[in-house]
Amino acid sequence: HGHTLPHFASILLPPQPKSSTMSVIRYASPSGKFPPHIDHCPSLVYLLTLGCSAIFTVKTPSMPKTERVELKSGDVIVFDASTEAKVEHGVEGIVEGSCPKFLEERGEVLKSHRFGVQCRVRMV
Repeated sequence: HGHTLPHFASILLPPQPKSSTMSVIRYASPSGKFPPHIDHCPSLVYLLTLGCSAIFTVKTPSMPKTERVELKSGDVIVFDASTEAKVEHGVEGIVEGSCPKFLEERGEVLKSHRFGVQCRVRMV
């Protein structure tokens, strides 16, 4: 018996990815930042937030203005990181004291940091 992906996973995953990479960026609370930028890599980015919440900024050509979104621990955002997509994104800051209690109890560093766990899946 073969296993199939749930419908939502088939939408979010390219049919035949060429390669993938993983990285983790650690941001201190409240001063952790990453300036707004546009990636130039033909890939999908899956970005998971762990620990404190991040104020994430995003702007696409179809958006009238930059949006600020609070990414809480456990939130995942997926976007096209190609030059053509022109998705400008960054981290404006880390929300102090926003780490869920159950995570604080499992790791002191999570109490005052946000970890951005990134998986980049190349499509070409």
